[in-house]
Amino acid sequence: MLALGGFTVIELAGRLRASQQERLNVAAGAARHVVERELEGAVLVLSTLAGSLLLDDPRTNLQDFHSRAALAAEMLGTWVVLHDREPDRQLLDTRYPVGTSLPLAPPEKPARQAMETGRPAIAALGQGQEIVSVAVPIMREGRAIGALAAPLDMLRLVRLLEEQQKASPGLTLFVLDSSMRQIAATSMEPLLDQSAMAEVAAQGDRIARVLGPAGPVVVAFNHTEDGGWVVGAAELEASFVASWRDPAVRLLLIAGLVLLAGFVIVTWQARRLAQPLARLAAGEEREQGAARVQEFEELEGAVRSMQEALRREAANADRAAAANLQLAREAEDDRRLLSSVMHSMPDSVFVKDLALRYVLINEAGAAMIGRPIEEVIGRSDADLFPPAIAAEVSRVDRLVMDADLAREQEERIERLDGTETWFMSVKAPWRDSSGEMAGLIGVARDVTERKATERRLAKAEAAMRRIARADSMAAMSVGLAHELNQPLTAASNYLRAARRLAAGEAPDAARLDMAREAMAEAADQVIRAGAIIQRLRDFIGRGETERRRVDMGGMALESVTLARAARGPGAAAVPVVMDGRNHVVMGDLVQLQQVTVNLLRNALEATDAEPEPRVILRLSRAEGEVRLEVEDNGPGIPPDVMERLFEPFQSTKADGMGIGLSICRAIVEAHHGRLEALPADGGGTVMRVSLAEAP
Repeated sequence: MLALGGFTVIELAGRLRASQQERLNVAAGAARHVVERELEGAVLVLSTLAGSLLLDDPRTNLQDFHSRAALAAEMLGTWVVLHDREPDRQLLDTRYPVGTSLPLAPPEKPARQAMETGRPAIAALGQGQEIVSVAVPIMREGRAIGALAAPLDMLRLVRLLEEQQKASPGLTLFVLDSSMRQIAATSMEPLLDQSAMAEVAAQGDRIARVLGPAGPVVVAFNHTEDGGWVVGAAELEASFVASWRDPAVRLLLIAGLVLLAGFVIVTWQARRLAQPLARLAAGEEREQGAARVQEFEELEGAVRSMQEALRREAANADRAAAANLQLAREAEDDRRLLSSVMHSMPDSVFVKDLALRYVLINEAGAAMIGRPIEEVIGRSDADLFPPAIAAEVSRVDRLVMDADLAREQEERIERLDGTETWFMSVKAPWRDSSGEMAGLIGVARDVTERKATERRLAKAEAAMRRIARADSMAAMSVGLAHELNQPLTAASNYLRAARRLAAGEAPDAARLDMAREAMAEAADQVIRAGAIIQRLRDFIGRGETERRRVDMGGMALESVTLARAARGPGAAAVPVVMDGRNHVVMGDLVQLQQVTVNLLRNALEATDAEPEPRVILRLSRAEGEVRLEVEDNGPGIPPDVMERLFEPFQSTKADGMGIGLSICRAIVEAHHGRLEALPADGGGTVMRVSLAEAP
């Protein structure tokens, strides 16, 4: 029992000590993550400023750049200094207005290091190391022309460490710069000796025992990714040892007491066992209350319960350390997952701030713009695209942020090489952790190939329409030859008669009057033939119609005037009924008027035999369409003719050519509309033209 108890206590002490070491490691790693995130934020803001086009010639754009730098400095809670490399001097300090005399001293160590290496630099300033400065180079054509520097708010860093310390009470979290000097800590009392700490920290991430002013200290060191800074968690060795030694000592005392109690009980039980034997040997009677086996069993159960309690305590400590380590790993995994998802997506993904400058973009987005990622970050669309395209993109971006709603938009971008790219973008507002508007997030997909396919299909459709029109004209030419034969033959006959009447040396006046009448009739027949040819010419020359906004109300009134004039003084009146609203479509005014006049002429001719002829023209709007209806009270259209009414050379009139309605329907369909023939209420016919309303 003594050996078993000692082994159990030693094993538990080892586990508790390992658990405390893991607690230090987890705390140091979590603090390092907080510090790296703060430094990366400062470097990201300064890098965005360094990419501004205003720094291409910083001396002439100081006023504009001062405004942007002051805004960025306000976000960081600090100030920004612009260093010029040649000569070595400060060009701008956001704490002072532009034009104020600034120190002529050369750049501080971080700014000088950034200009020499071409990479961001972070270092402490001053003898006391009370200020830490972050600097990034201003690169142009592969050369550093200056640097931007901003001191970090060390109180903010200390507050972040104190927030992290709440998860590990009793520990001191600290930050060392590249010179191994302490620049931030959660405790005002120095725990570590500067020289001893520098020697141990230089050996890499580890747990070490370091001598300090208050005595030995156990420290867990964690180096940042760039290897320049060290973030650590420290605890006095006395507290560290007490955290695992005191439970072990308590358990050892408990085990000793248990063993002592067991020794007493065993001694007592041995005497109780010996007494019955002695009495038996002496021939005495057995004493009441002799020892039983159950008491030994109860002692064994007590020992096992103590061992199980020790195991449970050690297991709980292991689970707590594993949970802290898992939280730190999950935070790092989330950051890497976001970056991996962004750059692996085939579509363009980007983030813009309130000034519509790019603060984040993936490789697909930079390729779509036609520039490297580093040339896009920090710039606006006005810096990257032609003015017209940049203005349109910015207008849509402002609409998304003002309306605070997601928006889908088809946009066009013209590359630097002159080629154009079409893409479908979805943009939505971007809000920060406090719920304030911070900019917008967008995803864009390249649809250039789809647009090219649509254009090819449109060209093919136009070609098919031309072929169909040519086929229609081939069919109509046969009928028109017959129509033209009649007036031309009549004109020829009239001219021959006039020549005979005018023959002779002295024809009388009556013969001359008859000759004049014959020539007049011939002229009328020639005019009729010309009208037929003109109608064919108008249809052939229609081609691709020139689409403009057409007021159907004004066109209808003018068409009624033309149709009644063609009928002569005795033509019936045609009232025009409109619903009082604008009736505007996109189309060719001349062609739409040709259709309206033709429908009115047919309606007037259909009512010639009616005792009370009635023709009405109506204009209305319904379901996004403008409808023009010509209604008459004529005899109507027989059902057998209705089926082939719009076919060429189909007519209900004895002298009709049968191509008027065919041409009208072709014109209406060329305007993407419909021409229908419907029976009118009470008898007659309604010819309806339906066209899409103009936007």
